[in-house]
Amino acid sequence: MVELAELLEDLAGSPDGIEFNEVRRRVRQRRRQRTGLRIVAAAAVIAATIGVWSIFARDTGSRLVVERPPSAGSVESAPSSAIVSAPAVVTAQDLAGRGFDSVAVTENGVPRPFIADTRLTMVFRESALVRAGCNRELDGYAIVNNMLSLGRSSLSYWQQCPPDLGAQEDFYFKLLHNPVHLTLDGNRLTLTQGAVVIEMLDHTDPALPNWPLVGTNWSGETVHADGSDLTVEPTAINAAAPPSLYVDAGGAATVRTGCSTGSGRAVIAGVQMTLRDLELGPQTTVAPATQPCPASLAFMDPIVRSILREPLTVKINGTKLVLQTADGRSVTFAGA
Repeated sequence: MVELAELLEDLAGSPDGIEFNEVRRRVRQRRRQRTGLRIVAAAAVIAATIGVWSIFARDTGSRLVVERPPSAGSVESAPSSAIVSAPAVVTAQDLAGRGFDSVAVTENGVPRPFIADTRLTMVFRESALVRAGCNRELDGYAIVNNMLSLGRSSLSYWQQCPPDLGAQEDFYFKLLHNPVHLTLDGNRLTLTQGAVVIEMLDHTDPALPNWPLVGTNWSGETVHADGSDLTVEPTAINAAAPPSLYVDAGGAATVRTGCSTGSGRAVIAGVQMTLRDLELGPQTTVAPATQPCPASLAFMDPIVRSILREPLTVKINGTKLVLQTADGRSVTFAGA
């Protein structure tokens, strides 16, 4: 009835007569117009309620950007973006002079059990020095397209390991004999090969727990005496037998001073340690027995001997152990 009343008002001033059929046609036309307007209005309300998303993907070369256009009627602002960045490129320069220790190892997403107080270690210098708690390897290395490749060990220092530690070492060394993918995020280095993922932290990271004095294979890095530092560089010669220290749970100590080996008894009280009954052999050779003690270690050997015979202050920071005498002489070790 509303449509008819409005139509009659429109036609009231018409000078001509109008037939009934024409009136009916115009009523139907007016109804269709009103229905169409209602549908458009409803669609506008729905669109305003749930929002309309459009996804635009644009290639920026190194990342994919997904954007949402501004809502209708709003002031245009910077688009909301989700950024998928390409992995950062890792180079040899990024790792030079740095050392890393494992904090987590997973295989197929499952944590891999490790022997207590042991870690997987990788140190990048002119060569890569890798350790797994018993032996160590010195390898040349190259990094191409974030893939780390190690050369077969140019020189290793091998000793008989307990079966469980030997199995852990075998796992790590075999893994590294094939290329591994590197991801570097600040102090965190991730090694990935197939289903195996090794998470490592830089030796300087405060989140890295201190290694225990007892039960750790400590490998000498620096000797400080007479105001100067003598560095044990991991060259093909020195890596064979650097100064080292191992103290077991019963206090038995095994020592290498560079060209000599010996043993004693560690007496530990707080941050103080004394190696009692320390017996050291003469300066001889390093393995293999036919290889003479290199001059660099022969010079360092008597200095290390004299330090280890003194009462020592023990300082451990992460993977580093410093044994210091009262007059400031010291030996710095790295956990192996």
